[in-house]
Amino acid sequence: MIKRQLVLLLLFFVPLELPAQRYGKPDSAQNYDRVQNPQLLLQVKIQRKRTYFRTSDLRKMKRVHLTLSDPSTGLPHTYEGVNLEDLLPQGTLVSESAVIEVFFAKHQTLAIPGTDLHADTKPIVVDTIDGRTLTGYVPYYFLARTRKEIIGNKNAKLIEIK
Repeated sequence: MIKRQLVLLLLFFVPLELPAQRYGKPDSAQNYDRVQNPQLLLQVKIQRKRTYFRTSDLRKMKRVHLTLSDPSTGLPHTYEGVNLEDLLPQGTLVSESAVIEVFFAKHQTLAIPGTDLHADTKPIVVDTIDGRTLTGYVPYYFLARTRKEIIGNKNAKLIEIK
């Protein structure tokens, strides 16, 4: 009787099922070494043509640094990214009839007429704030200066020029 109880107890503590294996490695060990980093893309749409940019593509382009102070706290923040003009064909933003539409989180849209943009400061797509790379589902920040105010939107996923 005691032998049967010991065998039963032993069966509870020793798993009899083997994990699924591929090429001699369990699935968990095989997938452990992989970096599972999705490719996060920024879409730029002009008329009917879409262009996609990865974060690595933006980092290879000419970088722009802009320092602005936060109106609520008064602390300065350094934004680093790429000019929007560098992502577009030559002369797209120059036309006065151009409208920039930025689509960001939860189906919200921001429309900026080309005539409202500040002449000295160009819109930029930011991927680094204060030296820290933006992370998350959509790690891009759109920053533009109009004649009245500075507009910044987190989680920009599509920029459309109409």
